[in-house]
Amino acid sequence: IAADPASTQAYLSLGSAHELQGELAQAIAAYEQAAATAAAAGEDTLQAIARVRLAYLLQRGANGSLDPAGTTPTP
Repeated sequence: IAADPASTQAYLSLGSAHELQGELAQAIAAYEQAAATAAAAGEDTLQAIARVRLAYLLQRGANGSLDPAGTTPTP
């Protein structure tokens, strides 16, 4: 990102890394930036990927299931 702040792929990779580490707020921020960067560059496919990942994380949050592995048993 430091070398190319307009790199959608870099923000997608950053979002994935944060997501895998359970840093979901940071993942959401990275996916939001990826979607914005992709939109500005006309990268429709990458924008769709970023929005799908973002929607997935936001939906998990809305359901109260922000366990990064998705393995927390429901009571």
